[in-house]
Amino acid sequence: MARTAVYQIRLDEQEKQQAFAVLRELGVSPAQAIRVFLRQVVATRSIPFMIEQPARPASPVASSATPAPISTPSTSKTTSDQQTDHDVFDRLDGLLDRL
Repeated sequence: MARTAVYQIRLDEQEKQQAFAVLRELGVSPAQAIRVFLRQVVATRSIPFMIEQPARPASPVASSATPAPISTPSTSKTTSDQQTDHDVFDRLDGLLDRL
């Protein structure tokens, strides 16, 4: 078995709760999601999604204290061609198990 390492991160409590809730809905543990992310960083030698700076508001007053969500590139696939999120994560989990 491959040797493993522990890595700790600090998160804002609200951000953590929100993210973990989404991961639960997707049927993925936080550890699985982070492993998938890091494997994609290695495979693509980049951040595996687009990171954009939110547009600045026109007025000098900030519109919100909450940051805008990170945008991801859109795909040209039709709905009938797309797999459900659950199927995608099942496949990713299977790939993680084989490594």
